[in-house]
Amino acid sequence: MNAMPETPKGGAVFHPAFRVATITAALIGFLLFSQGVWIYAKAQLAQILLERAFSETLATGKPVKPWSWADTWPVARIEVPRLAQSAIALHGASGQALAFGPGHVERSAEPGGDGTTVYAAHRDTHFAFLKNVSIGDVIRITGQDGQAFHYRITATEIVRWDYSGIDTRADGKNLVLATCWPFDSATSGPMRYLVKATLIPAIDEIAFTQTPMLGGTLYFKVQHANEFLRLAMEEFGCQSAIRRSLCPNVADGAAISGSLERDGLEKPTLVSA
Repeated sequence: MNAMPETPKGGAVFHPAFRVATITAALIGFLLFSQGVWIYAKAQLAQILLERAFSETLATGKPVKPWSWADTWPVARIEVPRLAQSAIALHGASGQALAFGPGHVERSAEPGGDGTTVYAAHRDTHFAFLKNVSIGDVIRITGQDGQAFHYRITATEIVRWDYSGIDTRADGKNLVLATCWPFDSATSGPMRYLVKATLIPAIDEIAFTQTPMLGGTLYFKVQHANEFLRLAMEEFGCQSAIRRSLCPNVADGAAISGSLERDGLEKPTLVSA
């Protein structure tokens, strides 16, 4: 006579095959959860080591590997000040490199250079914050030489990986941050999310004319012409009526707008000549 399945209290019948399936599903779920935790932990630990190596690169001017067996090295720091997010980017965008941080796509422009600078990273770790960026946000890229470039986001776009439309030799000085899409998907797919930005023109030095109020020729290192005017008005009570005498190198029609805090720009240092 065949043995009958065990019947627990309440009358429910649990077949052995069901038990095996339940245990197997639980084990798979645990393994997937553990893998996700490991991927995230590895990405965060790698960024600590990359930040240390990049700081040494800035101090010495030489590429520094984050660990002895690494076949890549940090080349830039990517920051979105409004979101308080940053990541150290690596040379190259191979699958191995992307496990530890964003990768600078080879043959794309260097930060601040002509053409399009492209960085790629995973959507669930280093570029997860891209889902929260907005048009007009500022992205700051600091290169290996310590020079920082500010780009303003002009567009976001969803494209196929094999039809991205990215032109690394495009006119102007452009930036693209690329990641997989959709952000909440657990599987890979052909779609990519692109954040496009253009370089904000920098004013290296602006000289004030000598005035009794200032007591000498002064220089500001600033990033935006409109911020220059705003800061001048804050520091010296510069009003539009005296703008020509105090700020001769800036057009009267320049807009006074924006926020240093929003754009993540440091207040210019005042240096007496």
